[in-house]
Amino acid sequence: MRDHSVSAETVVDAYLDALSRGDFNRLRQCLADVGFRFRSPVVELEGADEFVATMWGISAILDRVQKRRRFVDGSEICDILRFRTHFDEPRDTDVVQLSRVQAGRIVAIEVFYDATGQRQLFTLGE
Repeated sequence: MRDHSVSAETVVDAYLDALSRGDFNRLRQCLADVGFRFRSPVVELEGADEFVATMWGISAILDRVQKRRRFVDGSEICDILRFRTHFDEPRDTDVVQLSRVQAGRIVAIEVFYDATGQRQLFTLGE
């Protein structure tokens, strides 16, 4: 994904497809080598490699990513997604993902979702 002429939508589509398929080499190619940032209700990460390692760990419970709706504003892509995960039973989580693309690579991803269940898991271990 180093082609600067590739549209922001194409880059984000490639990222989401790679995430859905568990193709972490392809996923990493969609992310900026320098300055990548990720933010969610439970974690903030800096650096594409750290993000990919975290997503690889999560992939064990990720069954699919369903694209529901998209809004585009130049280099910013806002997707409404449904993540199907499983711990002991399947669960759907609606997620809003805001991605920013520069020079043919994603430089920032911010996700918004109800993280109540995840926060409860973290407090159980304390």
